[in-house]
Amino acid sequence: MGGHMRAFSPFRLAAVAALVSLPACVSSSLREEPIGFTQQGTQRTDGALASVVAAHNSALVSRDIAALDTLLAPDLTFTQTSGLTQSKNELLAAIRSRTLVFASIQPRGTLVRQYGETAVATGTAQLAARSDGKSVDEPVQFTEVYVRRASRWQLVAYASTPTN
Repeated sequence: MGGHMRAFSPFRLAAVAALVSLPACVSSSLREEPIGFTQQGTQRTDGALASVVAAHNSALVSRDIAALDTLLAPDLTFTQTSGLTQSKNELLAAIRSRTLVFASIQPRGTLVRQYGETAVATGTAQLAARSDGKSVDEPVQFTEVYVRRASRWQLVAYASTPTN
């Protein structure tokens, strides 16, 4: 009981929660999993959000830099399972140079909740990737945060944590 707890504002807690997990990407074989959508407690399907999540996932696995440049917000924060945090420019440079390669990411279930112009995707996936020469093939839990800007959804934050 010698330690003390630090209080965080609800905004800071939400920001930290947004950086806890990695995107629910499709595998290189483009295996698709159903995506569950919830808005304010009501189950519904949102084709626009589902398309953005799928496009983002596919672009990561296929190294589609042009698509990623459009899908990723300029102020993106990307946190790898190792804890390394990158900006959009750093992430795209790592993908271009093959320092970061997503071999496959197979979603095991994704839930997306929409809050006005913001959407939060959470779920689990099997991640196979290589970062800085280190290979990983592990189950992860991820969180993605999307914001609608100029009539399109962009990823502003994502991160993952291993669950094994």
